[in-house]
Amino acid sequence: MGLDSPQPLRIFIAEDHVAIREVLAAYLQTRPHLQVVGEASDGLIVLDQCRKLKPDLVLLDIDLPGMNGILIARALTNTTPETHILIFSSHYDTATVRQALEAGARGIIEKTSQVDTLLKAIETVGAGRAYFGERVTKILQQSFSDPSSTRSSDNLTAREREVLQLIAEGCSNKQLA
Repeated sequence: MGLDSPQPLRIFIAEDHVAIREVLAAYLQTRPHLQVVGEASDGLIVLDQCRKLKPDLVLLDIDLPGMNGILIARALTNTTPETHILIFSSHYDTATVRQALEAGARGIIEKTSQVDTLLKAIETVGAGRAYFGERVTKILQQSFSDPSSTRSSDNLTAREREVLQLIAEGCSNKQLA
């Protein structure tokens, strides 16, 4: 699915701010290789709809009423692992980034990102590769290189160790993918 496939990348938008959700959906629908299959603002509805619709990608805010995005990501990773999760949030502190990765997110992009950057993140994660926004990348680099980190690298998942090692080596998002 996605760029190299005749089938459009099927996207579900989970965002509690109606204007943001509607503008995103309208913009993404203008792209021939993307198809918005659903949208919701309540976490419980997001989870239910994603289990039914099985989108290729969920653009997922963390702050949702009903159920937060981290819990949704974890549940979707367990029940529909073929659905890729791109966290779209204004929260990108070390703990939140770590929780999102542990929950199965393939990418994290800041809401302050340019629309072209968001589109690139959607396409990259939709293709099954990792993508991290600029601020998130800095947090991951700092977390990995800071010896006073509260969590040792022995407690990281294999995926976290792999991503953090590549980021610490200075790999770009393209190289991470």
